[in-house]
Amino acid sequence: MNLRILPHDGWEEIVLALPCAPGESASEALLRAVSVLHREDADLLRAVVFGRVTPHGQTVVGPRGIPATFIEGAPCSEGLVAGVQVVGARGVEVACYEGEYGAMATVVEDRHARWAYVSNVAPSSLWAPPGMQAREAFERAEATLRLAGMGFEHVYRTWLFVEDILGWYGDLNRVRTAFYSERGVFRGVVPASTGVGASNPVGAALTMDALAVSPLDGRIQIRPVESPLQCSAQNYGSSFSRALEIVEPGLRRLVVSGTASIGRDGSTLCVGDVAAQTDWTLDVVEAILRSRAMDWSDVTRAVAYFRNPSDWCVLPDRWVRRGAPDLPVITAASVICRDDLLFEIELDAARPD
Repeated sequence: MNLRILPHDGWEEIVLALPCAPGESASEALLRAVSVLHREDADLLRAVVFGRVTPHGQTVVGPRGIPATFIEGAPCSEGLVAGVQVVGARGVEVACYEGEYGAMATVVEDRHARWAYVSNVAPSSLWAPPGMQAREAFERAEATLRLAGMGFEHVYRTWLFVEDILGWYGDLNRVRTAFYSERGVFRGVVPASTGVGASNPVGAALTMDALAVSPLDGRIQIRPVESPLQCSAQNYGSSFSRALEIVEPGLRRLVVSGTASIGRDGSTLCVGDVAAQTDWTLDVVEAILRSRAMDWSDVTRAVAYFRNPSDWCVLPDRWVRRGAPDLPVITAASVICRDDLLFEIELDAARPD
């Protein structure tokens, strides 16, 4: 178990990465993670369970009223569940809003901003083509945010867990870009994002999570952070920021999008070599961290995705060499957005300001 505490103005954010035991089910792992939060006197804001969504032929069904997303992120070693990541709040009231078809938004507010955590957004039109389902998912995420008094212009981070990602990733990017254009997202800060191949329990073309913030004064700043070793993702048609920095009184946070072995010209590097792809990807992330005067010790949350489960063994030694043997990371098997990409990592980092 790896737990981090982020101090906001008048409340604390608890970030927990919980590896799971070989015999543990997804629901059991989730409830164990929630119980850890409760022992910390914190309320759940968001949870993501990486594991088998149809173990033994039975679909995972999460407890009702809990803001949790179950996605197919098979463990890279043994067992049914790779791990659980949860975010909680301590010292502040948490408001919960239930959207349609299991979507939820949890909200906390301090003197400077309202923070919303949107979970488990999925389309209902499972018969529709994937692009239509994606459009519905973005609209449903927006409708869930409206319950919390926010819109998509407040979103700074998304996760897109995509069924058959290699089959329609281009369509997904076109849908996202069109939606962002209609909502005026490009006039502000383009959200950071992760898009990986991962099934979900309801059989939708994708599920979505999102984070949003609505500033109440001028002390919250959100700004894009360029990747020193890569071009903008928008150069090749993907509408997301490589990273964002969120500055609030007393705290500076860095949100790094899903990052893979992509070079300055947008092409895949080190094709067929998972060790080299992993090294390059970690170099890219490290350069982003250093550009904001941070390092691996500031990381509060991470997910490492491997296309081939057996490849995860390349990672532990690399953490040690980079001085981060205790990184709060969940390792899961997922398809990356290109058929020649073998590794991807996303992470958050924080430092007192």
